[in-house]
Amino acid sequence: MSARLTDGARDRLQAPFDRLSADLRARADGRRVLFLQNDGNYGDGLIRAGTLAFLGAAGFEITELDMSQRLHKIRAGLSALSSRLARRTLHVYAGSGAWSSFTSIGRRNVARLHALGGDFFVLPTTFEAPVDLGTARFAAYVRDQHESAAAMPGAPFCHDMAFFLALQGLTAILPRRVAAPSGTAIAFRTDNESSGHGLATRADNRDFSAEGNHMSDIGHFLAALDAYERIVTDRLHVAIAGIVLGKDVDLVPGGYFKIAAIYRSSIAGNFEGVRLVEDVATLENLIPAA
Repeated sequence: MSARLTDGARDRLQAPFDRLSADLRARADGRRVLFLQNDGNYGDGLIRAGTLAFLGAAGFEITELDMSQRLHKIRAGLSALSSRLARRTLHVYAGSGAWSSFTSIGRRNVARLHALGGDFFVLPTTFEAPVDLGTARFAAYVRDQHESAAAMPGAPFCHDMAFFLALQGLTAILPRRVAAPSGTAIAFRTDNESSGHGLATRADNRDFSAEGNHMSDIGHFLAALDAYERIVTDRLHVAIAGIVLGKDVDLVPGGYFKIAAIYRSSIAGNFEGVRLVEDVATLENLIPAA
């Protein structure tokens, strides 16, 4: 079992990735591509897995730096400084939600390195507010066609990079699957991006995304979720992992527009068995008693 695509969904999903590939190739123009991975949790790890699969399929050769590591941050800074004299490097920053009032580390990293002289291309990201660094050395894609597109008028759209995994086979990242998954995974976030519904306090809640980081083996994340036949979550990338695995998914909005906007931009009409549940009373009726 894998992602259950609706009629025509494969083409609708693939086309924005094709545009992204062409734009990235034109922007790089033969230069070295330095990929800067954003600090984060297992969800960021799923984005990373999709990004690396995309870059590999598109034929890009990259050098990856982990922005949670001090030495890698220093290397990124030196690369940005060297770009002032000779623009031999395109700095490609990982897509994320880290440009919001909840988490702004992505915005801060890029703004600092851009100020040093770096030439930046930001992969599909949620933008809560406009970002204008004032030069042609900054380009970005949005990952929803609603609030992010309004905040960044003119920025092209592409699906969150984790959706690229839905276009791939699972064999390479999850070679062994649970023969008979059962039950419902209750997977609500326990951090500041929760919408305050209180469901994360259930005794059977498991915040899967918090069990790893952006560099963790994504196979463990997928395998943990594969044990269930249904997932109820307010974690975007737990939902996308469920989509990749072909699960039934009830997806609940978090503390801001991100989830509803991405649901309407990339999930609705493309995947079967995935529902956006915006009413908590309805949601409580869908969850088994603790």
